[in-house]
Amino acid sequence: MYDSLWKALKKLPLLPRRLNYAKAPALRFLDLPEDIVYEIVHHLDIRSLCNLSLTCRQLYLSLLIPHLHQQKLPDPFREIHLNGDNCTAAIPALRLLLYDSPIKAFTWRAGHDPRTLVREVEQLRRLIARMSAIEYLELDFSNNWPANEFRHGHENGYWAWVRLATNLLHVVAQRCRVVVVTNHYQVLVPWVTFIGGVPYNLDPPLLARMCAEWRASAGEAEALGSTKLMKSPSKISLSHPDNAPASATFPQPFPPEKGSTVYATRRLIVNDPGLFQRSLFGEWALDWVSNMPLTHLVIHQGRMRLPLLRQLRLPRLTSLVISHG
Repeated sequence: MYDSLWKALKKLPLLPRRLNYAKAPALRFLDLPEDIVYEIVHHLDIRSLCNLSLTCRQLYLSLLIPHLHQQKLPDPFREIHLNGDNCTAAIPALRLLLYDSPIKAFTWRAGHDPRTLVREVEQLRRLIARMSAIEYLELDFSNNWPANEFRHGHENGYWAWVRLATNLLHVVAQRCRVVVVTNHYQVLVPWVTFIGGVPYNLDPPLLARMCAEWRASAGEAEALGSTKLMKSPSKISLSHPDNAPASATFPQPFPPEKGSTVYATRRLIVNDPGLFQRSLFGEWALDWVSNMPLTHLVIHQGRMRLPLLRQLRLPRLTSLVISHG
C-alpha cells in the first residue's frame, strides 16, 4: 500500500522551490532625520502628538518641549501663561509633564469661544491638580462674549457648570499661595444671564500694584506647606431643581470640613462683584474663603453686599482692601 502511494507521489510534477529573498532591514521611526520627524509631527493633532510622545522616552523629550515652545511657553516648569490662542493646544501636553518643583507663575485667560469654556475649565482643573504647588495664579474669566452667545450653552447644563466652577476653585485653594480672580459678574457665577465685557468695577492701577508687590514678595516668603488633594467639596446634583420631585431638596455645595484638607492660599484678590452675592454659590464662596489661611485680602466691591463680609472668619488676616473702582 505504501509502495503504491509512494510511486503515485513520484509521478506528480515537482513544484519549483520558493526563492528565499533576504528581508530588507526595517526602518524605525526614530532612525529618520530630525527634520523629517518634526515635519511628520507638524501634521498631527494635539491628541496624536501626545499619544506618540508616550511611546518612548526619546519622543517624550523631543516632542513635548518643542511643542510647548511653539505655544509660547519657553519654560513650562517655571512659568505658564495660557490664553485663548494657546490653551487648547498647550494644556494636553502640559498634563503629561511631571512637576517636581513649585510653579512660580501661572496665568490663564478664557478664550474667545464660549462653547469651549467648559472643556477648558475642566482641563485647567486637572492640570493644576497635577502640580505640587503654585506660588502665583491668575484666573481671568473676563471676555467680549455677547449676551446671546453664551446663555444657550448653560440652559441645560447650568448646575453642572456650577459644580465645575466649585471644583476648580477648590483645587486652586489647595495648590496656590497667591490667587487673583478676575471675572465679569454672571460669567463664573451664572445666576441670571451671561454678559460679556470686563468688570465694570475693576481698578487696574490697584490690581497692577498689588500683583507686583505680591509677586515680588513670593520669592522671599516661606516655603509652601505640603498639600493633599481631597475629594471635591461640591455636592451639586446634575438635575435642575425644577425637574426634581417636590419632596427633593437641592443640596448646597459645601466646602471641605475643617481639618480634612489643607488650603494653601495666603493672599487673594477677587475682581468679581457677584462672587459674594447672596446665592447658592455666594454662600459656598464665603466658606471657601473662610477656610483659607489668608493674611491679605483685596476685593473690588462693585455690587457685592458688604454685610456678607461679616460671615468671613479670617483670624490670620492682617490686610483688607475694598476698592469701589
